[in-house]
Amino acid sequence: MSDDLAHCKAELKRINAEIRRYEKEPDRASGQLLLLVAQSALQDLLKHMRGQQASIKNKRSRSTKANQVASAYSQLNQFRKTNKG
Repeated sequence: MSDDLAHCKAELKRINAEIRRYEKEPDRASGQLLLLVAQSALQDLLKHMRGQQASIKNKRSRSTKANQVASAYSQLNQFRKTNKG
């Protein structure tokens, strides 16, 4: 996952640099086309990053829920042991 994050950061930096470079040359037709392509690539990258973020959030949520269930089960067992005797 950290490799994907590093890759995404590098890609984001590269695309932003391209966009800035193409924005400096608004008169060239090819520059305008490349600007549109770079902006599209940026949108795709942001969608990918949001998807990864949602995936991580879901994993953390499941982990938290599992920990809460385990804690409740442990407390219940402890309560049963103390009230048994």
